[in-house]
Amino acid sequence: MRQAPAHSGRRRRWLWWSIPLLAVLLLTPEYVRAYRVHGPSDAPSYVWGEVILVNRAAYDLRIPYTRRTLVSRGSPERGEVILVSFPGQTYDVIRRVIGTPGDTVELRDSRVLLNGNELNYLPLDPREFSGLDERNRIGSVVEQENGAGSTHPITYTPGGCGLASAGPFEVPEGHVFLLGDNRDHCTDSRTIGPVARKAIVGRVVGKIRSIR
Repeated sequence: MRQAPAHSGRRRRWLWWSIPLLAVLLLTPEYVRAYRVHGPSDAPSYVWGEVILVNRAAYDLRIPYTRRTLVSRGSPERGEVILVSFPGQTYDVIRRVIGTPGDTVELRDSRVLLNGNELNYLPLDPREFSGLDERNRIGSVVEQENGAGSTHPITYTPGGCGLASAGPFEVPEGHVFLLGDNRDHCTDSRTIGPVARKAIVGRVVGKIRSIR
């Protein structure tokens, strides 16, 4: 009985592993993608020039290299930072989820009231952020915000924004309420209203390059 050459078996094993590896290499850039932060809207949490990593399959599994959804895997929770398409804009932006369906969100002097209760705030020393690029436009007040799913810094200057007080807004089914952490310099749900779930592209899961 003739036996197959040893190199034939190695070739088959190589093909067995190379096909899934090639699929991973092709699909990974679609589902996990790097973005560079451009703008002051989410400072000091995410500052100008930082490179962030976005999981584009966090909530929806889409046909590769399209925005057609195959399977929905859940919805964002309060406190998560998401990549989203805003109406009328040609590029995607990151914003923080503050309200989910059924919530009522109001702002008073740049602080959030969620379902009638003000979130918890602790003062931070603005001098800790003085080394950041001036383009981030850090305000005179920096506070730690807690109570909407995560703890994170926000910044504002009293009297520095006409939308420091806004709402209340009711978040309908299939929508989320988004805010930037830089309350004075951000386009968010205070002006465009709650954002449709279908406009969400993915979730920020980390930083590749942090600037501090």
